Amino acid sequence: MAVSVAGLVAARVLQAIGAALLTPASLSLVLAAFPTNKRALAVSLWGAVGGLAAAVGPSLGAFVIASLGWQWAFYLNVPLGILAIWRGATLLTEAKQSTPGCPLDLVGMGLLIVGIGALALSIVQAESPAWSHHELLAAAGIGLACVVGFVAWARSTTAPLVDLGLFRNATYRYVNLATLSFGIAFSMMFFAFFFYMKSIWHYFVAAGWSGDGARTAAGDSSCRCVGPNREPAWSPTFAGCGRPDLRGQRTVVFAGARH
Repeated sequence: MAVSVAGLVAARVLQAIGAALLTPASLSLVLAAFPTNKRALAVSLWGAVGGLAAAVGPSLGAFVIASLGWQWAFYLNVPLGILAIWRGATLLTEAKQSTPGCPLDLVGMGLLIVGIGALALSIVQAESPAWSHHELLAAAGIGLACVVGFVAWARSTTAPLVDLGLFRNATYRYVNLATLSFGIAFSMMFFAFFFYMKSIWHYFVAAGWSGDGARTAAGDSSCRCVGPNREPAWSPTFAGCGRPDLRGQRTVVFAGARH
């Protein structure tokens, strides 16, 4: 739907900001809606819903795209959002903090954003020819320095973005460690999945191919295609995604694979 790469990137940035605000806001609503003696159960259910979404989402999303079209991956959020706003307005009550709030730690936020972003950049672009080793080392050094600076700032300021004293609690410390371990393993699973499809099952993943098998221009917004052959059978553009040509293709990977 985006008419340019810059528009797509800007829309994704706005989407990322909304997603970053959604998770802590939803947890705050859960904590405010339930009494103290039921919050542990409520938070457990809140986390379970996230795990269920991660497990069911890819398969359900693939079914919706195959049945209704890729546009419905976005259209589905509209009625769900309207329903959530309507039910939230009728059932939830505004929670007001009895004590005055702390000022926003902009310094700590900036250090954390730059630190994590620079470290992620140095890892993601490690094999990119557009970045030299010196530039990647500089990015990693800047990221590490910002993370260390964030820890030092959080230990000295009166209202830090993250209260490091919470990590003195063993339960809090080990729960966060388990969450971090799960996130790393979950990300590695998806990373290894595509290598397995390409190296073991020889599925072809490509973008920018025309219908006759020739690579199109870099500016062509072509759909990504995944198939078990070495050459893709189709690749219509986003402007008019049609049904794929399944001639010569084998069984879909999720239903089974033939040798």
